[in-house]
Amino acid sequence: MAAAALAMAALLVCGAQARAQTEAQPQPQPQPEGQAQAPAQPPPQASVQPQPQAPAEPQAPAQPQPQPAAQAIDLSKPYGTEVGCRNQAGQDVETEDMLLVTSEAIVTSTSTCVFVQKLTAPDGTLVVTSLCSLQGEEGRSINQFSIGRSKADPARLAIFDEYGASFDEVGLCPLLP
Repeated sequence: MAAAALAMAALLVCGAQARAQTEAQPQPQPQPEGQAQAPAQPPPQASVQPQPQAPAEPQAPAQPQPQPAAQAIDLSKPYGTEVGCRNQAGQDVETEDMLLVTSEAIVTSTSTCVFVQKLTAPDGTLVVTSLCSLQGEEGRSINQFSIGRSKADPARLAIFDEYGASFDEVGLCPLLP
């Protein structure tokens, strides 16, 4: 029995010491139902002062690299089919394959389309808006054409209507004597 009493006394002493340590630490307060318990605060640490930094150089937004400009279409000299080039002086050659392109108009055997606006696309294609008149008709129509380099022969020009249908290809006319 003496051993049991001694063990019981040791437990009481140990329990008293544990209780004393627990009472020395702050205990969390019970929260009413429905409220979240605040997280435990970490122990304070020594604060480290950030070193001042030099302001960063502002960077300009990345600019796209300029693309080399495509060669614009130059209509300062006339282009045409063989018959169209022979008709530069207005001899009124009336064949179906007559086509002449100048800086001011597109002329065929049956129509004349006078340019009212010329714009150059980024790829160098010339986009023209024109007033066209048909031989023997009173009214005029508004037509658009695109004029670009021929894929088969870059020295020639390819002409397309506003729907992208091929109108014809023409070459640089020789100078008239």
